[in-house]
Amino acid sequence: MGMIKNQNPKRPNNFPNSIPVHLHKGDIMKPWKKIYSLFFLLTLLITSCNLVPPAPTATPTLAPTLTPVPTSIPTNTLVPTNTPVPTPTLTPVVVQVEIQKPLDGEKVDKIITVEGTSQNIPEGFVVWVVMFLPGTQRYYPMNDPAVILVNGDWTSQTYVGQDNDHGMKADIYAVLANSDAQDAFKAYLAEAISRNDYPGMPGFPEGAQVYSRVSVTRK
Repeated sequence: MGMIKNQNPKRPNNFPNSIPVHLHKGDIMKPWKKIYSLFFLLTLLITSCNLVPPAPTATPTLAPTLTPVPTSIPTNTLVPTNTPVPTPTLTPVVVQVEIQKPLDGEKVDKIITVEGTSQNIPEGFVVWVVMFLPGTQRYYPMNDPAVILVNGDWTSQTYVGQDNDHGMKADIYAVLANSDAQDAFKAYLAEAISRNDYPGMPGFPEGAQVYSRVSVTRK
């Protein structure tokens, strides 16, 4: 196979003067085509990358600020309580009957006026003076109940023995009498007056309550 001579005198001496006969010019250009093709593809790739718009950057969304809702603080609501109404204390009514005159141990005449005081006498009750003679052990109610004034003071005419009963001992009682006791006293007196005899009663009738007593001596 023959060699092609170098027709270019300007070539360096060490440059090969001939190319093998079996290589064609098209074969010699193929590597440059490949390099050019690669360069072209690379250029297209770079261009295409520049043409693609960048992905949008996610804009951070501000989270809504939660405004704290004021919580109503429950106040201590006073619930009205049923205040117990105090039950009025009933003050017991105190009944008082007292002999003021004569004094205990006093010497008295045959006829005297017994005087006394009273409070809160119940309706329908009366003060009745009754004399007790230790010598006979009998009770002698006076002729009428005591006269009670508006202020509670009362008086009763009282007989202490007979004319010749000098030095006789007697107890004078102030008795609070209800209707039954009053009826018993009245019945005794009615019979004694009718007979002109005063034997006395063996005791206090039912419904008669003793409140005061004094002991006297007949002059």
